[in-house]
Amino acid sequence: MKKSKCKVMGRHKKPFIFLSALILISLLTAISVFSAFYIDSLIHKYRNKSSKEISDVLTDMSFMEICGEVNELSAQGAELSDFIAHASVMAEKAEHINSDNLMEIINDPGNSENLRIIVLQILDYKGIELDDGNIKDLHRIVKEKKANNIILQYIIWILPESKGTDKLMESVALGDNDEMAFQALRRLNMDNPEQAVLIARKFIKDDIKGERKRIAIMVISQYLRKSDDEKEKSNWVSYCDKELAKSIHADNFMLSNTIIDSLSGMRYLGAVDYLINSDLIDETEKRCAVSENYRTIIDALSDNPTDLVIKTAIRAMEIRPVKETIAKLEETVEKTGREYDLTHVLSLEAEPANRSYDLD
Repeated sequence: MKKSKCKVMGRHKKPFIFLSALILISLLTAISVFSAFYIDSLIHKYRNKSSKEISDVLTDMSFMEICGEVNELSAQGAELSDFIAHASVMAEKAEHINSDNLMEIINDPGNSENLRIIVLQILDYKGIELDDGNIKDLHRIVKEKKANNIILQYIIWILPESKGTDKLMESVALGDNDEMAFQALRRLNMDNPEQAVLIARKFIKDDIKGERKRIAIMVISQYLRKSDDEKEKSNWVSYCDKELAKSIHADNFMLSNTIIDSLSGMRYLGAVDYLINSDLIDETEKRCAVSENYRTIIDALSDNPTDLVIKTAIRAMEIRPVKETIAKLEETVEKTGREYDLTHVLSLEAEPANRSYDLD
């Protein structure tokens, strides 16, 4: 199976962090970072200039003049990553541009996709307040389905939370654009998880494939994390086991990684027990699951643990020994008065718990 690193970022964060990175990069990089196309096109204007010097040139231009340059270069084949300096300067100048003018740029299909994406990101990065008319325009763009997926994706994530946004996300999630359905259901899950899980369960019931299946597994797993229904959680682990086997057989690494990550994210000892004992999961993923669930194991050991709970904890610590969890395991075993062999666990070099997993 394709290996992946343990994930630390919270599962509910926005998937786009663009402008802030661009602004930082623009101050640190030289012109050599730009594509060959960019250098060829602007060689006379920006010859031998650093990114800081290019930004100075752009600063002397008006906001609309920069927009025109982005459109011109995009028409010749420039990519979004070629506009690091442009995006940085535009973000600063946007403070003096009202939202209606920015929305005119986004609304105009004659503008390049690069320009429309940059302005969408400026709206979000600067926290520019949108009035009802602006929001209706963004809703219309999504409903018309004429813009490309990247533009639609940015709009999905900058729309303010509201009943209208929830309704739009439901519509997109149930629409015919698989990639946008993923983003829409993910966004809905942030604002209205109860409604999101109903759609996710429908996808599972109807055996929907593709990105919808991935997001459905994510949403249901997150929902069950807060559930006390042990039977439902156990049944979900069994379902995921079957789907994991199918995805591995089909070389669908995206789906298999989603299943493993979602099960680990449930923070449920039954899922941990499955993950560390399954032959479908490699050792790297098992270690990640234990690291992410060190607190899950501690909590289970603190709540009148059964023999199975203690044996699961021992097995987990053999795979990825964590100091805090081992300390609790020793304490628990001593209190039970039962015989458990901790010799191997205690012989291993344990690492401190990764506290970042307490925050997600």
